[in-house]
Amino acid sequence: MFLAQLEERQKAAFLVLADTIIRADGAVAHQESAMLAAMKAEMGLSDAVEPDGRSIGDAVSVFDTRPTKIAAMLELIGLSMADGHVHDREASALETLASAFGLPPVEFEVLRNWVVRQFALTREAAVLMAGEI
Repeated sequence: MFLAQLEERQKAAFLVLADTIIRADGAVAHQESAMLAAMKAEMGLSDAVEPDGRSIGDAVSVFDTRPTKIAAMLELIGLSMADGHVHDREASALETLASAFGLPPVEFEVLRNWVVRQFALTREAAVLMAGEI
């Protein structure tokens, strides 16, 4: 949703952070892979593009404005929810990234709640489109 607005250097850094989230629980679910592929497409990247191996600290430092930090966090939270369950290790990784971005816990919770509401609205839209009302 927000990834197309990132600069090229931020897109590459985002892949490092996304990889951190989807691997945090030790397993990459099909839904996570599919969502990551959609994210790459949104950023105009080939599905074959892989994280460049930089450190998480280096990746975080590329997000140097508030809008890019918020965009990345919203997308990463959504990615953690792709398989329908946020594993404890994914939640911990998200909290670590939020802290690295300089976002206080209360702000992280606001972002998380926004994504939860967005997912609920997306599911509701699917029901409406299917005529299952």
